[in-house]
Amino acid sequence: MLVPPVRWLTARGWPSLAATWVVILAAIGIIAGIVALMAPSIADQFDDLGGEVDAGIAEIETWLSDGPLGIEDVDLRAATDRLVEQAGSGGTGQLVEGAALLAEVIAGALLAMVMTFFFVKDGSQLAASGLGLFPARLRDRARRAADAAWTTLGGYVRGTMAVGVVNAVVIGVGLAIIGVPLVLPLAVLTALSAFFPLIGAVVAGFVAALVALVSEGFGSALAVIGLVVIVQQIEGDVLSPLVLGKTLRLHPLVVLLALAIGTVVAGLVGAFIAVPLTAVGVSVTRALQNTEHPSDATA
Repeated sequence: MLVPPVRWLTARGWPSLAATWVVILAAIGIIAGIVALMAPSIADQFDDLGGEVDAGIAEIETWLSDGPLGIEDVDLRAATDRLVEQAGSGGTGQLVEGAALLAEVIAGALLAMVMTFFFVKDGSQLAASGLGLFPARLRDRARRAADAAWTTLGGYVRGTMAVGVVNAVVIGVGLAIIGVPLVLPLAVLTALSAFFPLIGAVVAGFVAALVALVSEGFGSALAVIGLVVIVQQIEGDVLSPLVLGKTLRLHPLVVLLALAIGTVVAGLVGAFIAVPLTAVGVSVTRALQNTEHPSDATA
């Protein structure tokens, strides 16, 4: 996502170093601005939701006991007590693990920023150096494969983000009309969920419906579910094919299998990268087979 604006600036006479710094700092500023914009809203509205959460949980417990499931109150209390005990177990060990995880996240984020800087600034030179390692007779095919991989991955990321932003705007407006709190963070969650095909939409919709249930009741929750279903159908049938059709041509079953394998192998990270890696692998294979014209290798 960062390379196109850097290339746009360098094509207009900007030094590569300056263009890279400007684009990366602008990206960091946008992310920081979104976080700063969301934080006060989340803090204020979470305070308002505090008392309503207990009421929402009580409604769910009442439905579980008096509804069609007919679960005894004693069983519900026992299950709740077990959850509380499990959440509170671990003590110091969990604190140590949490601190270690936080340190890993910070170190990983810093490493990712440094690597991103050099990939954006010197990506073309790095790619040329890598292609130079291939024998001369293979360089043309390797270059086609690399171009196919780059085009597919870039198109996937930019297209998915565009689809996510459209979904976030539409769902955010709908949530505001329904009167659901935490509209901005829920809209951001919807945008990010686009990078987790099929699963992300379900999770984002569930979170939005849960917030609506706790704050506004069952009617609003049903309205949110209907809104999410309609938007996701439009995304799947119209937006995604239009935006990603020329870059990604994967059968839904292939997407599901890629998500399942990625999740089993690498958890959340695997789910995040499974589909783009699969798409890149398919495009590279097609380019290496040379079954299509080079300009159509990513189709």
